[in-house]
Amino acid sequence: MKIRNTVNGCENVDLVEFQNPSAFSKALREILRRIIIPLSDEENREAYNQQWDVASRNIELTVEGLAKLLARHPIFGAYAVGGVVNWLHDYFSAQQESVLKQRHLVYTEYDKKIPFRPEEDIMYVYMIAQIASIINKTCSRLSRQEFKHLVETFQEANDIAVDVFKQYPTTMPRFTDHKRLSLKVVQKLDKPINCCPSLHIGYSMLLDNVARIMILPQNPGVFEALRYSTLRMFNSVLYTGQHSIIDVAFGMVLARKVFESAYNTNYHDLTDAFGAMHQQQPSIDYKEIQRIYEYGAAASGSLTDIVGEYLAANGYAKVNPDEDINGCYFDTQRKEIVKIVAQEADL
Repeated sequence: MKIRNTVNGCENVDLVEFQNPSAFSKALREILRRIIIPLSDEENREAYNQQWDVASRNIELTVEGLAKLLARHPIFGAYAVGGVVNWLHDYFSAQQESVLKQRHLVYTEYDKKIPFRPEEDIMYVYMIAQIASIINKTCSRLSRQEFKHLVETFQEANDIAVDVFKQYPTTMPRFTDHKRLSLKVVQKLDKPINCCPSLHIGYSMLLDNVARIMILPQNPGVFEALRYSTLRMFNSVLYTGQHSIIDVAFGMVLARKVFESAYNTNYHDLTDAFGAMHQQQPSIDYKEIQRIYEYGAAASGSLTDIVGEYLAANGYAKVNPDEDINGCYFDTQRKEIVKIVAQEADL
């Protein structure tokens, strides 16, 4: 499988959707620029303004995608909006519920080796815009019941993840030394709590597998573009420091459980691409991702039980909600939290 490279140290949004914005998108971009940039912190305002055209594109694609869906297929649009509301409510409710709880530190020595590349934030945020785009490209071929089933499938993924979050809260250090607008917004809205399983990976893998059934036979070009962004998502969640390797692995397990249950067909886990991905991104240990994923895929029971058993069996340490974990990682060999010394830090 051919995998295109990312460009280190700069934005590389190699996506068709980011090219040739519509008149509506251009107008929305300027309206948002005049509202948001003046309200941003003065220290980073110039950097944000330089990033604006690309950063705004995710908002434009999401708004335009939902607007088209509501205009052309209002019932389908209502289902989709209901799914988004369900996700927002349940995800952030679970996060609020976990604020005062102890949580497992899931950032390990494997994650510590991964450099912080905040410019991957555009691909990280792209997930929502991507879902809106794919829905518009598939809904005309689906019956109302089929579309409703698709939305319910994503809601099921959300429900399963939320149950894991509530039973086994997890946390990550937060990397804030950057001038990236999209990542600043994400970090402002989304606390570094409940990162395992990664819903970014879960949703992306679920969308990829659904598209393999619904899009690939009719439009292989659209599917190829989707597959490219799915593979990029693995890198973006790790390079932005928003997720750890264990989060990615259990996000893959989440998608597998939901997809195979909903569509009664085999799940493509993309591990056949991991060798090539590691060659291009050698700091990411794809073998470790695959090892944890295969453990979860082979285990029986609910994802909540599987994650809980894995954390317990591997001795993942808990931290208190007021504990400062920035500059720390959990050593999976020593089974203890380690403070990164200055010469050891590589982020």
